[in-house]
Amino acid sequence: MTWRRLLFLLFPLVLIPDPPCRATTAVSLSDRIAIDGDLSDWAADEWVLDENSTVPEGGGDSRWGVNEEILRVGITWDATFLYLAVEFRAENGSLLAALGYAPGGWSTLDGAGTFRRAIDFPFAINLLALASTRDLPTIARVDDHSVLVLLDRATAPAAVRAPLEGAAGFEAALPWSMVSFAQPVQLTIALSGGEDGTGAGDASPNPSVQLPASAGPRSKTRVSLDRWLSIPADGDDDGTADAGISPRTAVVVAPDDDFTTFRSEGVKASMSVAPRVFAPDRGEDATLTVDFENSVDEVYITARVYSIDGRLVRVLYEDVLRAIASGVLVTSPQDRWDGRDADGRIVAGGVYVLSFEWGLVRGERAGRATAGVAVAR
Repeated sequence: MTWRRLLFLLFPLVLIPDPPCRATTAVSLSDRIAIDGDLSDWAADEWVLDENSTVPEGGGDSRWGVNEEILRVGITWDATFLYLAVEFRAENGSLLAALGYAPGGWSTLDGAGTFRRAIDFPFAINLLALASTRDLPTIARVDDHSVLVLLDRATAPAAVRAPLEGAAGFEAALPWSMVSFAQPVQLTIALSGGEDGTGAGDASPNPSVQLPASAGPRSKTRVSLDRWLSIPADGDDDGTADAGISPRTAVVVAPDDDFTTFRSEGVKASMSVAPRVFAPDRGEDATLTVDFENSVDEVYITARVYSIDGRLVRVLYEDVLRAIASGVLVTSPQDRWDGRDADGRIVAGGVYVLSFEWGLVRGERAGRATAGVAVAR
């Protein structure tokens, strides 16, 4: 017996399995990920929010109960698409994904038709996806002129798989030709009501302040989401989505903890309008005044005018950086409404609502105040 055979008998060969490979971004993922709502083709490294992530997401945290909640969120990409997956439950609600990636877009959904929700987002939205277990998903793009354009499924494939038992799966492939990655893409997801104008019972990432308890998916209680996922798809700035990246490592929750803690304390303000009744035909106008309770020097503000039934009448200004002196917003000619709509026509007589929103960064909606005013004709 040779010494080699003796060693083999004394020390049997132990096969050590190769360590599992991480799922990373690639030049193409179309051969692995099919947009059909079946989430079994997503790897562990692509679930950026789940019960084991740094900011956990899982069952039991929805204000509307275990049958209306987001369970986990997956993100990955290749050279052509940004892929999004969400596992959720929604017996009566709808899943709403909002992405921001370029200047412009909408900062609220108050005038967004089918997408209208009582949800304040932390950034200006360029892309919206609405999905439920009852209807086909709908994706829309918002351009710089606030025109809501629906995308066909050949451009942005999306699907929902809703089994009779268990959670549903939503998938979408968003083309980079439409979604700019000149800066990190911002993404937040909410489980909203199934009707226009409803609020939210769950969100991913979880906001710094717990969502208010409400009556369920029919509730129109307004909620504010103040955290988002930051997706740095082109980290080397070469104009191409990076390959070989671990999504779970690269995608982070923003803003950082210090900023979230400050915002969670709440920047509070109150608004008044004078006079409460004015006649635009006689050249009169109404002026808004805003008092801040907190010690802040400047904020980004947006002011809009709505009809009493919630229709957007006019945007006075949007995301304008304004100074605060001694707790009072420094006055500006912009703070006057002359009773005219967006087309310059004097509105019909009646009651209107002036809405004032503010944030510490551009596009943020950390608070909201409203006041009624009557137009006399």
